[in-house]
Amino acid sequence: MPIKNFSSYLIEEDREVYFTFGRMNPPTIGHGKVMDVLASKSGKSDYKVYLSQSVNPKKDPLSYADKVKHTRKMFPKHARQVILDKGVRSVFDIAVKLYDQGYTKVNMVVGADRIREFEVLLAKYNGTKARHGFYKFQKISIISAGQRDPDATGVEGMSASKQRDNASKNDYTTFSQGVPTSMSDADTRKLFNDVRNGMGLKEEHQFSRHIQLETVSETREAYVQGSLFAVGDEVVIKDTDEIATVAVLGTNYVIIESDGKKMRKWLDAVELIEKKHPCKGLSEDDPCWDSHKQVGMKTKNGKQVPNCVPKEDADDKFGKKKGMGFRAHATKIEEDVSQKELSDLEKFADRLLNKFDVDIEFTRHFADRMNDKRNKPAITIAELQRLFKKMADNKGKKIKKHGNREAILKDMQSDLNLPVVINWKNGEFEVVNKTIMRKKAFKSPDPELKYEGVELDENWFTDWVAGLGAKSVQKSDYAKAAKWVEAEIKKSKGRHGADYYAQELIRKSGAKMNRKQIVSLVSTTEAVDHMAKADKKIDKEVEADKKKHDRILDRARLARARQKNRTTK
Repeated sequence: MPIKNFSSYLIEEDREVYFTFGRMNPPTIGHGKVMDVLASKSGKSDYKVYLSQSVNPKKDPLSYADKVKHTRKMFPKHARQVILDKGVRSVFDIAVKLYDQGYTKVNMVVGADRIREFEVLLAKYNGTKARHGFYKFQKISIISAGQRDPDATGVEGMSASKQRDNASKNDYTTFSQGVPTSMSDADTRKLFNDVRNGMGLKEEHQFSRHIQLETVSETREAYVQGSLFAVGDEVVIKDTDEIATVAVLGTNYVIIESDGKKMRKWLDAVELIEKKHPCKGLSEDDPCWDSHKQVGMKTKNGKQVPNCVPKEDADDKFGKKKGMGFRAHATKIEEDVSQKELSDLEKFADRLLNKFDVDIEFTRHFADRMNDKRNKPAITIAELQRLFKKMADNKGKKIKKHGNREAILKDMQSDLNLPVVINWKNGEFEVVNKTIMRKKAFKSPDPELKYEGVELDENWFTDWVAGLGAKSVQKSDYAKAAKWVEAEIKKSKGRHGADYYAQELIRKSGAKMNRKQIVSLVSTTEAVDHMAKADKKIDKEVEADKKKHDRILDRARLARARQKNRTTK
């Protein structure tokens, strides 16, 4: 259930809600149209989506929990309004629940063919105590979501029965056309197989008839997995043959820099330069690889070619003069984290933690706090990805010890603090992330779930590296490698970046490790002393917000009590 804003408590005496109730087994793009109408009609009022709990192989193959999860994934912008409540089995249960929640006016959005049915049913028991409970609304309205032509194509004709038929015929191509284009292929396949399982059919793993994705989609998949580009990589711009450096990794684009000029490019507009030394043609494994660096471009025989100089000269010219290491002379472009990026992060976390029965959710307030200028340095998506990886490594055990209460997720490596509410619902731990802040000495009366970095002995590297090249690399070795890179960066006071030390580690150990994977795990965030005043200010604001929230709750309770007294009289 979405967390209310403060203004919602100020209108407790006259609250209005819009809702719909349907089987959606399975959900389709046609159901998305109903939700869009529901959201549009509700305006500033609340709206809710309830799903039936009927389960049978013929018409309701999906279980209630699976149906809710698939619907939320299919329509992320309505996900928080899709209600999971096993106590709701009929429209009367919904009416009683909404009345108990303090709503005085209800509006039900349904297909045009069912308007009369629900008008009669809901009006008949309004103000009448019956077996299902009691409700008494000032107004009950039934609103049409529009006519549906079962013979039409596209959204207008799409229905759950057609999708069940597609699943029974093992027609994945047609089935995939009944879900939003924003839904990933993996999630669509999971829905397809869940429907087939519910119908008593075997799962399909070949998907030989599914729609082939374009090459750019494969590029995007590689990019999301982190195997395409990394910050600091040299790339060539295809349409101009200009060489540039990757400065920022966006959602489906990169921001590159060339000669001090920054440009935003789509993934297929640039190409990674082969790992050959620009001035000597050496391979990356050659010991001389690290002796030179590219510091720009120069004209040779009428052509622009990389200008390479010894590393020390490069650092003197570009590092000491400007107070930063080579490749760090590009000004960091800070961009606010968008709701789309948070949605992708939520999917990433769910993929990691679903097998441990942990579901990650973010409030609308979370993005604002993440983009708060008081977080110095700015909080990045990559840091949160690393936190969720640590939670997965812990197998969600810390989360499961604190069901149905509030807690603080603390990343000790990056000083991130995430106040959360952990709800135990239908066999799953729902972790609702309320807010986030970067603060070293954050204190809270709620239990702290601490996630540490890799702790290593002082002489660990000598023993570890001795046998690293002779064995197959394990997941834990990457975590240790990242820890070693962080220590080297700190020791050199930022003279070189993570990419340099990751390559140095691979060269020294002789291990067959992925350099980009090591870099992706590295965090160089350190506490900044001058943030102490800002931290205190944040604490005061949090406390003031809490007091204001408590006062508004008190007024809301008083308003409800008065309304109840008037109703009783």
